[in-house]
Amino acid sequence: MAQRDKTGGQGRQRQLALNLGLPGWPTFKHTPRKPFSNARPARPDELRPAIPDGPPPSLQLQSQALSASSGTINVFYSDPLPASSPYRDGGRVHAIHLANLLGHFPGYQIVVKRISEYRAGDASASVRTFYIGTVFDEVMPASFLDETAQGAPVTWINYNIWQLGEKLPTRLGLQYVESIFATGGEEKTTYNKIEYKGYTYDKYIAPMAMIKVQANAGVNVVATAKNAAGQAIPYIANSGKFWYVADDPFSYIHPTDRYVAFADTLFSMLESQESCTPRAILRIEDLIAEDDPSGLRNILDVLVKEKVTKFGMTVIPQNVVPQADGTFSNYNWNRNVAMLKQVYRGIDLGGRVMQHGYTHQFTPLRNMSGHSGDDWEFWYKAQETPIPNLTASGAVKRIQDGRKLLLKLGIQQYGWTTPHYEAHTPFYTPFNQVYPQALERRIYVGDDVRAGQFFPYAVRDTYGTKVIPENLGNIQVGWMPAQILEAAKANRNLTCPTASFFIHTYLFEPDYTDEDKTTQEELAALIRGIRDLGFEFVDPLELQVP
Repeated sequence: MAQRDKTGGQGRQRQLALNLGLPGWPTFKHTPRKPFSNARPARPDELRPAIPDGPPPSLQLQSQALSASSGTINVFYSDPLPASSPYRDGGRVHAIHLANLLGHFPGYQIVVKRISEYRAGDASASVRTFYIGTVFDEVMPASFLDETAQGAPVTWINYNIWQLGEKLPTRLGLQYVESIFATGGEEKTTYNKIEYKGYTYDKYIAPMAMIKVQANAGVNVVATAKNAAGQAIPYIANSGKFWYVADDPFSYIHPTDRYVAFADTLFSMLESQESCTPRAILRIEDLIAEDDPSGLRNILDVLVKEKVTKFGMTVIPQNVVPQADGTFSNYNWNRNVAMLKQVYRGIDLGGRVMQHGYTHQFTPLRNMSGHSGDDWEFWYKAQETPIPNLTASGAVKRIQDGRKLLLKLGIQQYGWTTPHYEAHTPFYTPFNQVYPQALERRIYVGDDVRAGQFFPYAVRDTYGTKVIPENLGNIQVGWMPAQILEAAKANRNLTCPTASFFIHTYLFEPDYTDEDKTTQEELAALIRGIRDLGFEFVDPLELQVP
């Protein structure tokens, strides 16, 4: 057995990125907004009748997911390093990420624990047991090693596979070779291309390990990792009931990442018989009262021309504008009838409204600018802390107040999108009191590590929310329609393919000139390109989980 580099294990712990800021993750501009100069107030006859308040409506759509047998799935993770350690491994938050993915599959009880809490028989009695090794050479329970070697249904992820010793090659068909740590620029650290089902996924180049194993005859190598020289090693391998994944796929995830391939293999690991038609979701983002209606009008014109009759729209109920003297003022929807009429038009064309915060900012904070649409509403981004004195009940009241404003305008909402996808995590479960389904990416916390996650298919996450995926990102500088289309390709060959992205209206305003300006023809070409891959644009609510 090759000598293990025990210093590299420390370097591996540097993976505390929030995943935010990686390719394909939304970035947010903080540029001064200019209210639409030709705005006029709406006459009473131009407003739609108010909708009575009540439980949010839901579509009675039949889930395409097949029922699964009940049983327990265990997710064990590395015991966290001491708080005094200069590195935190993120094991628990990655276990939560895995539990979220498993929330796509019905009927299972998912148990998340530290590996030190393992008890003899846990793996043998489960439908499947996952272990995510993020601490190098940690102490492993002997009973877990024995049950794994004896053929219990186990998926082993990343470190410590060598602790199986000779049982690894003789009983499970794999031979441990070495742990390759990306601590420098040497060629052996560049196993960053993952081939799966005919598509080459990326592994973000960062200080992360890749475990090199050899597969004996009869082992099914499901995905391979390649380096710059074209050398290939097993990345995901299957031997009977045993699966091995050669790194931690939850680190530094992005839309064309090997995380997508791993998420797809869960269908095989759980022997799911589910199949899904390829579905696409287009979402129009940050619809706000003071905006120039030309951007939304131009988008809707494209959707009409391309016959996209189902899509999502996120609407901000109350527009707040910071003033030069430090005060804040409201800019209500009935002050700009032209923009409001375009929102009504979008609804008539098939747009499904998701409420997008209450004000999409938090008075009196300038977090960062104080302006609706720019700022965070449920997280103090300027300090990376919870907003002082905002409680869960206060956060829910904000949502309810915003909901009432939209209903008064005759706008029915069907779900939720958290402003900038980020909230104080204890708020997410209370949000379900108003909206049990959300179209977004989300933030999760484990052992003080805060990390974002997107989903390649619909899930019911650990907050109890049905999360409708947004997995391709949005048009922005560095992530233009060509990159979104490539991300769609990365998802096309999955078991339940989803291509979900969003666009901002300002990109389509005539006087917008930044690098990410997008023309109507470029949007039309993106829609056609996604359709050419076999995706059908659907109502976001059609993506179901139990």
